[in-house]
Amino acid sequence: MPQLHIRAKLLTKPADIKKSILEDFVKHLQFKINTSLLSGLEKKIQNIIKLRLEETDEVLSLKSGVLRAEFGLENSSFKVERIIDALAEKVKVFPIPVRTVGGSKVKGGLRISFDLQQAQNELMSLQEATQRTAKGEDLHWLEWLLKRGNEVIIENYFVIKTRSKRSRTGEALMVKEEGKRWFVPPQFSGTENNNWLTRSLANLDKDIAVAVQEALNRVN
Repeated sequence: MPQLHIRAKLLTKPADIKKSILEDFVKHLQFKINTSLLSGLEKKIQNIIKLRLEETDEVLSLKSGVLRAEFGLENSSFKVERIIDALAEKVKVFPIPVRTVGGSKVKGGLRISFDLQQAQNELMSLQEATQRTAKGEDLHWLEWLLKRGNEVIIENYFVIKTRSKRSRTGEALMVKEEGKRWFVPPQFSGTENNNWLTRSLANLDKDIAVAVQEALNRVN
């Protein structure tokens, strides 16, 4: 039986094949990041923030404890949940375009934006951050909680526990008495750099790093 000899000539250079494969990989990776990674990771980080805040003593107290009574917060659960949601929504995840470098490496990824200091200031403008009194005055309770520390906020007044019908919460009243002072209960008070939010979200970067790694592991 005669032997069959076949010769094949590679028309495309190996370097070009390598380049084509790398370009296809870059397109695939960018597509995955844009379509599945970004929104999922953003939501994950937002949920981490919500969970951290919802488990704090401050939130429990604002919803049904001492702070609710001291501030006279109506619809306190709604107000607190709205503030937590608004803060979590400040987290944004942006893509860093994927590109080839040096013909053999791939660079790109994600940028996570979350400025807690700026977010705190923006929260102050929310309607839920104030409590309207019967006299039409706005009590800036969130600012008091986050920024005023143990500073005296109202002179010649103090809060007593009572189930008076005049109470907004049905739990306490602020009454006038010379020489008395009212301030945020010390166990909950905070300053701009050390408050409910900053304490709750300390070392947040570690949880974010875990969430990012888990998200990247799912990209294929």
